[in-house]
Amino acid sequence: MAMTEGSYICNKCKSKVSLGNIRYDSNGKDLICTDCFNVKSKETAKPRQESAKKKTPQIGDKIKVICTECRYKFSLRVGSNANLRCPYCSGNSLVKDQTSAEDIINEVASKPELYNF
Repeated sequence: MAMTEGSYICNKCKSKVSLGNIRYDSNGKDLICTDCFNVKSKETAKPRQESAKKKTPQIGDKIKVICTECRYKFSLRVGSNANLRCPYCSGNSLVKDQTSAEDIINEVASKPELYNF
Protein backbone atom coordinates (compact mmCIF):
# COMPACT_ATOMS: atom_id res chain seq x y z
CA MET A 1 0.00 0.00 0.00
CA ALA A 2 2.83 2.38 0.68
CA MET A 3 3.85 4.33 -2.42
CA THR A 4 6.73 6.30 -0.99
CA GLU A 5 7.81 6.70 2.57
CA GLY A 6 4.99 8.48 4.50
CA SER A 7 2.61 8.52 1.50
CA TYR A 8 -0.44 6.22 1.38
CA ILE A 9 -3.48 5.72 -0.86
CA CYS A 10 -6.91 5.91 0.77
CA ASN A 11 -8.82 2.69 0.05
CA LYS A 12 -12.09 4.63 -0.13
CA CYS A 13 -11.42 7.76 -2.22
CA LYS A 14 -8.08 6.61 -3.73
CA SER A 15 -6.36 9.91 -2.93
CA LYS A 16 -2.71 10.12 -1.88
CA VAL A 17 -2.31 11.15 1.78
CA SER A 18 0.51 11.49 4.27
CA LEU A 19 1.02 9.19 7.25
CA GLY A 20 -0.45 11.76 9.64
CA ASN A 21 -3.74 11.82 7.71
CA ILE A 22 -4.36 8.07 7.52
CA ARG A 23 -6.56 5.91 9.77
CA TYR A 24 -7.69 2.30 9.88
CA ASP A 25 -11.22 1.70 8.63
CA SER A 26 -13.81 0.21 11.01
CA ASN A 27 -13.05 -3.25 9.61
CA GLY A 28 -9.52 -2.91 11.05
CA LYS A 29 -7.77 -3.75 7.76
CA ASP A 30 -8.17 -0.93 5.24
CA LEU A 31 -6.38 2.39 5.45
CA ILE A 32 -8.53 5.45 4.77
CA CYS A 33 -7.86 9.18 4.91
CA THR A 34 -9.08 11.27 7.83
CA ASP A 35 -11.74 12.92 5.61
CA CYS A 36 -13.30 9.54 4.73
CA PHE A 37 -12.89 8.41 8.34
CA ASN A 38 -14.79 11.46 9.65
CA VAL A 39 -17.60 11.00 7.10
CA LYS A 40 -17.92 7.33 8.02
CA SER A 41 -17.94 8.03 11.77
CA LYS A 42 -20.74 10.59 11.30
CA GLU A 43 -22.79 8.05 9.33
CA THR A 44 -22.44 5.41 12.05
CA ALA A 45 -23.29 7.93 14.81
CA LYS A 46 -26.74 8.72 13.36
CA PRO A 47 -28.31 5.27 13.92
CA ARG A 48 -27.07 5.28 17.52
CA GLN A 49 -28.82 8.59 18.20
CA GLU A 50 -32.05 7.36 16.61
CA SER A 51 -32.02 4.11 18.60
CA ALA A 52 -31.46 6.06 21.82
CA LYS A 53 -34.88 7.69 21.46
CA LYS A 54 -37.75 5.76 23.00
CA LYS A 55 -39.62 3.94 20.30
CA THR A 56 -43.37 4.25 20.45
CA PRO A 57 -45.14 1.03 19.54
CA GLN A 58 -46.37 0.95 15.94
CA ILE A 59 -49.28 -1.09 14.60
CA GLY A 60 -48.12 -4.69 14.33
CA ASP A 61 -45.48 -4.44 17.07
CA LYS A 62 -45.81 -6.75 20.04
CA ILE A 63 -46.10 -5.49 23.60
CA LYS A 64 -45.72 -7.65 26.68
CA VAL A 65 -48.61 -7.64 29.14
CA ILE A 66 -49.45 -9.25 32.48
CA CYS A 67 -52.83 -10.33 33.75
CA THR A 68 -53.22 -8.77 37.20
CA GLU A 69 -55.62 -11.52 38.27
CA CYS A 70 -53.46 -14.61 37.62
CA ARG A 71 -50.05 -13.00 36.82
CA TYR A 72 -49.89 -14.77 33.41
CA LYS A 73 -47.48 -13.07 31.00
CA PHE A 74 -48.11 -12.93 27.26
CA SER A 75 -47.78 -10.67 24.21
CA LEU A 76 -50.35 -8.71 22.22
CA ARG A 77 -49.99 -7.05 18.85
CA VAL A 78 -50.64 -3.32 18.80
CA GLY A 79 -53.76 -2.53 16.75
CA SER A 80 -55.06 -6.09 16.94
CA ASN A 81 -58.81 -6.70 16.99
CA ALA A 82 -58.32 -9.59 19.40
CA ASN A 83 -60.37 -9.80 22.57
CA LEU A 84 -58.30 -8.12 25.30
CA ARG A 85 -58.58 -10.94 27.82
CA CYS A 86 -56.08 -13.21 29.47
CA PRO A 87 -55.81 -16.50 27.53
CA TYR A 88 -55.22 -18.37 30.80
CA CYS A 89 -57.98 -17.13 33.13
CA SER A 90 -60.11 -14.93 30.83
CA GLY A 91 -59.48 -11.97 33.11
CA ASN A 92 -59.76 -8.54 31.56
CA SER A 93 -57.42 -6.68 33.91
CA LEU A 94 -54.21 -6.39 31.87
CA VAL A 95 -51.22 -4.12 32.39
CA LYS A 96 -48.08 -3.54 30.35
CA ASP A 97 -45.19 -5.70 31.61
CA GLN A 98 -42.26 -3.44 32.41
CA THR A 99 -40.36 -5.93 34.56
CA SER A 100 -36.67 -6.23 33.79
CA ALA A 101 -34.16 -8.86 34.84
CA GLU A 102 -32.56 -6.33 37.16
CA ASP A 103 -35.90 -5.76 38.93
CA ILE A 104 -36.29 -9.51 39.53
CA ILE A 105 -32.75 -9.85 40.88
CA ASN A 106 -33.25 -6.89 43.22
CA GLU A 107 -36.52 -8.36 44.52
CA VAL A 108 -34.96 -11.76 45.22
CA ALA A 109 -31.94 -10.14 46.88
CA SER A 110 -34.12 -7.98 49.13
CA LYS A 111 -36.39 -10.87 50.25
CA PRO A 112 -34.35 -14.11 50.11
CA GLU A 113 -36.56 -15.81 52.70
CA LEU A 114 -39.43 -15.88 50.19
CA TYR A 115 -37.37 -17.69 47.59
CA ASN A 116 -35.67 -20.45 49.62
CA PHE A 117 -36.84 -23.80 48.38
